[in-house]
Amino acid sequence: MILRLMDLTDEPLDFHPTAQLLRALTAREMYQSSTAESGSSPVVTPYEVLEPPILERLTALTYRIVGGETPWVARIWNAIFWLMAAVFLFRMASKATSIGGGLVSLAYFLIIPLGVQVSRAFMPDSLMILMIVLSGYFLVRWADDGRWESAVLAGVASGAAILVKGRIAPMVLLTVLAVAFGSGRWRRLRREPQMWAVGLLTVSIPAVYYAGMTLGSTTGWVQGFSLDVLWMILSPSHYSRWLAFLDQVVYVGVMLLGLYGATLLAASTRRLSLGWWGGFLATGLLLPYHAVTHSYYSVPLVPVISLGLAPVGQILLDRLRGLAPAWRAVAIGAALLMVFYPAWRSRSVIVGQDFRGEPAGWQALANKLPADGAMIAITQDYGYRLAYYGGRDVTLWPSAADLSYADLRGQGGDGAFSDVFEERTRGFRYFLVTNMGELDSQPELKDHLYAHFPQISTAEEFLLFDLSPTTGMSPGRDAVSLGSSTRVAS
Repeated sequence: MILRLMDLTDEPLDFHPTAQLLRALTAREMYQSSTAESGSSPVVTPYEVLEPPILERLTALTYRIVGGETPWVARIWNAIFWLMAAVFLFRMASKATSIGGGLVSLAYFLIIPLGVQVSRAFMPDSLMILMIVLSGYFLVRWADDGRWESAVLAGVASGAAILVKGRIAPMVLLTVLAVAFGSGRWRRLRREPQMWAVGLLTVSIPAVYYAGMTLGSTTGWVQGFSLDVLWMILSPSHYSRWLAFLDQVVYVGVMLLGLYGATLLAASTRRLSLGWWGGFLATGLLLPYHAVTHSYYSVPLVPVISLGLAPVGQILLDRLRGLAPAWRAVAIGAALLMVFYPAWRSRSVIVGQDFRGEPAGWQALANKLPADGAMIAITQDYGYRLAYYGGRDVTLWPSAADLSYADLRGQGGDGAFSDVFEERTRGFRYFLVTNMGELDSQPELKDHLYAHFPQISTAEEFLLFDLSPTTGMSPGRDAVSLGSSTRVAS
């Protein structure tokens, strides 16, 4: 808990800031809508997220309780979710092995840097992990006791896991099948109402939302994030890249130990663990691009590895008891170092960053921007940083990564750049640049802006170009004041 609440009040920019700021904006809109007087409009524009905004709603309710917008409360909620997941994971691992094995499983789950980062982030992934673990816990309990109560809880938890984060549907569904059919119940499927109940709850709970309420967004997401780039799994180099990426976030050596340990678990827990492994593999294959570019897409693997480490840890602990005192002390010291190093690494990342100056900087920048025309921009975090801290919404010019992804999807732009530029900037008065590195990564755009449009800002922190068709580049034109910047008079 200490790691997760360290530097608690810093801004939500330490881990995938685009995803965090999107949730922060959504929570702000909910909070302002709930506190606005009857008949008045929300202060900010609603921001759409694909999954149900459960964390955002919970955070907005907390804002009301504490009397103001304090985005760090999401860190507290996510730390609670992660620690709740740790409790159920420990109980499951201990039952399958021993208290010692459960502690080994718990150690990895609590100190892996990816887990620490995710459980501090204003993102729904900690709640997703809690529901994955609860789903596994109740599935194993149902497989062991065969009671209706366990079946219903397993179905509800499994459906809720998919509801919280739809992208893990393959993982959860394959796990349910592995536990249910692996127990031999499939032979009497027609006479097993509990199996039907578990399956119906698992599918129907998320279907109400994703198929009933957001079908258009869901199908578009599946097409854009999965089907259009599915060809990537045909390349052998994709798998080496995937393994290298996993090594950075979960440590491949430990991952393989967890996979080995999964085969040593008790029968029902082994079926669960192997279902988790197969489900994670299926999810990664269906989302090949994000599996190798977005670290939080690998976070479902954390409880999977943790559970598999329990029997491996038990073997090592049994061996430890037979060692001479001196060697036992060496082994214990090595184990403590294995715990201390990743914990210290997480701590160093947390305290080594300070984003408290960001709000004032973006507010000052926003105050320098003109308000007499629509604006298209190259700016950080898909414009969410400017929107959240500066209160200015802009339309985005695609980043180099977006253009590359469009090429992967077979939707790269054709034609002359000038025609593409004219099409994308039609109706906009200004072109704003706050991310200079991104502009440098698109030299054709940079050259086009400087060659055809006057720069009307002398501020160091941003560039502003006037796209008005009446402006030109003739020398000697007068400049008029625009706050702390300048604008070329037309």
